[in-house]
Amino acid sequence: MVSLSLLACSKAEYAVITVLNTSQDIYDCTVEVENGHDSIEPLAFLNSSYEPGGISGDSVSATFRDYAGMLGYDMVENIAEIPAITESKEMNLVTDDTIEFLGVEIYDANQTLIDSWDSWIIHPELAQGQYFVVLSIHNEIGSYYLNAQLLFVLNVD
Repeated sequence: MVSLSLLACSKAEYAVITVLNTSQDIYDCTVEVENGHDSIEPLAFLNSSYEPGGISGDSVSATFRDYAGMLGYDMVENIAEIPAITESKEMNLVTDDTIEFLGVEIYDANQTLIDSWDSWIIHPELAQGQYFVVLSIHNEIGSYYLNAQLLFVLNVD
């Protein structure tokens, strides 16, 4: 397990904890958000995937899939089904070692994009309120990959 943490520009310390992925399935990956007391798994929305097929004679087959991701998803209307966690002094993002983060988007309670972070660890402080947080990930195992968006609600007291 590898842990990387820095003090964010916030009252909370945000860290990434990496665990070994023992699965060979790109759809079977770990992403959890922990606050020292509670742990949640964000709601997943698939964007795209690639799965190589095989070689038959002179041809190579592969399966590319495009999904809708969060397109058309109403976060406000569906807030009851979105996992929620309260910010504390210790905010950990637990992920498999096969996952690369592409970014973090922060939306206000009205579903308006208010900020984008390049890093889970270093970012501006969030004011008191309720936020929708979208993590964009790329999970790659060998020649297979999956791109997804992961959604959760962050309450900041």
